[in-house]
Amino acid sequence: MGKLFKVLVWGKNAVGKTSLIEQLAYGRVEEKSYRETIEDTYCIQYDNSLNEKDIVLRVHDIGGVKTSPGEEISNIRHLLTLIDAIILVFDNRSNESFECCKAIKDIIEVKTTDKNKKESLPILVLCNEIVLDERRSNFTQIDGEQWTAKDKCFVGNRVWFVNLHDRARTVEAFTALMKELYKPQTANKDAAERNILPRLGLGDTMTSNTTTNVSIESQLDCALDLMRRLPPQQVEKNLSDLIDLVPDLTEELLAAVDQPLKVVRDRTVGKDYLLCDYNRDGDSYRSPWTNTYSPPFDGNLPSDRLRQLEIEANQAFEQYREMYFEGGVSSVYFWDLENGFAGVILIKKVGDGSKKIKGCWDSIHVVEVQEKQSGRSAHYKLTSTVMLWLQTHKTMSGMMNLGGSLQRQLESDHQITDFSQHIINIGKMVEEMENKIRQTLNSIYFGKTKDILNSLRNSENNQGRIRLQQANFTGELQSALNRTRPVE
Repeated sequence: MGKLFKVLVWGKNAVGKTSLIEQLAYGRVEEKSYRETIEDTYCIQYDNSLNEKDIVLRVHDIGGVKTSPGEEISNIRHLLTLIDAIILVFDNRSNESFECCKAIKDIIEVKTTDKNKKESLPILVLCNEIVLDERRSNFTQIDGEQWTAKDKCFVGNRVWFVNLHDRARTVEAFTALMKELYKPQTANKDAAERNILPRLGLGDTMTSNTTTNVSIESQLDCALDLMRRLPPQQVEKNLSDLIDLVPDLTEELLAAVDQPLKVVRDRTVGKDYLLCDYNRDGDSYRSPWTNTYSPPFDGNLPSDRLRQLEIEANQAFEQYREMYFEGGVSSVYFWDLENGFAGVILIKKVGDGSKKIKGCWDSIHVVEVQEKQSGRSAHYKLTSTVMLWLQTHKTMSGMMNLGGSLQRQLESDHQITDFSQHIINIGKMVEEMENKIRQTLNSIYFGKTKDILNSLRNSENNQGRIRLQQANFTGELQSALNRTRPVE
């Protein structure tokens, strides 16, 4: 299996982060107007001729800071535990973007540093030289050297000056980062480091990052990236097609890809419940209402104490679902761990059956609870996934599909007075997480779609006004010609 490194690119908005990444990946940057980045991923293959294993740099490009890093740190919290390095980008038009990078570094240092380790993540600092004239800010190279010289985490202990007209500079900076990350297990380390360059050379234009010997880990990352971009209402078909293409990844894909929740009915009590991998044992699924498997199976069951908590949690989240979703189906499942317990809260709400509007909301909240030795507090780790899709069909706008998924993580410690206190603590975390995800979905999916539609309408309106102006001009010109025509 090859070596995969994951890096996060962040900084103030509109400083050229995406353009620099595309310059490295594709060898060129197309001239285009500014478009705000939401979140994207790039995989860049690196040559490693002294080692048969591939080296892949996976670059996470997220939206830039608009207000302050402290207020927007929640946007990258889910990535901080996964990445191997951070790239901070500012430009030379204002000192504000440089100060933003300094603030990000201080926040990230607190969030990522392990108490038991003194090492921190490597940080590559890039200054994008957008302007080369008197419009440059007062920032000087000395300012960058004074800042980066204070901490060994900075790659090269310097600021790397890059621009979109000289790809060699960008390659040099990223190569320095790769040398920091990749520690070759060979006697000739100098020769190995010299071979850490992007798949195509400095003067070449990149046409494809795909090779025949891509590692399984890299294939899995590409497959997950593809699934994240495909319509969630077709996830089962898309997952089946991916498994047909790459059978070796069957187990990994089935474990990593969340599928829309299915609803079945417990005939004993006449109530619906949701199916997922967490209440499955073999080919049977456990009902949260009767604590039995269907089809009948002697599967794992929670302890008596945890089962009582599960019953109370199902009742609590039924009320939560009715208040927030006004319908739908919810299910809660708990299972015992060696030093605590874990559980999953499932919520599904399908559209009201309108012929013109269809949609579905699926949320999966997996929580792990570790009780402290004192017994008075516990540590909670929540991983939430939301899948949403909407489809409208109206005469004026036609057919429109909108869908996507988000995954976020949250960890916190809470006090517990008794065992049932866990329901209150978990409920608060789930409610907070869903509110944040709703806001993100509203701004990303609905907000962006609204902007696009408005721009289309404006374009049509502008074309209509232009045609009307042309018709008026033609009419006025014709009238003038008629007036000046000599009478026979």
